[in-house]
Amino acid sequence: MYTASTAFLEALTEAGIGYIFANWGSDHPALIEALAEARATGRAVPAVITCPNEMVALSAAHGFAQVSGQPRRCWCMWNAAPRRWPAQSTMPIRAGCPC
Repeated sequence: MYTASTAFLEALTEAGIGYIFANWGSDHPALIEALAEARATGRAVPAVITCPNEMVALSAAHGFAQVSGQPRRCWCMWNAAPRRWPAQSTMPIRAGCPC
């Protein structure tokens, strides 16, 4: 089945995103299903690095992008930690990170 999540993963792949640093939450089942379906049918999708919390996901994506010079995708539930959001969201921007 072609869903919005399938289209989103295709867009990431077409944009050259090879890795997703993810802190999965209760609002991500459709994305997880789209990843599983893509792998089952042999479609290329970014590799997923599961992270235990939002700051780990952002820091890993940020560091990986700085070292590799290539964009990475950080996937988090930001509303789970509203007080940390400003620092987490601006850290890569201030560093010139393409993630």
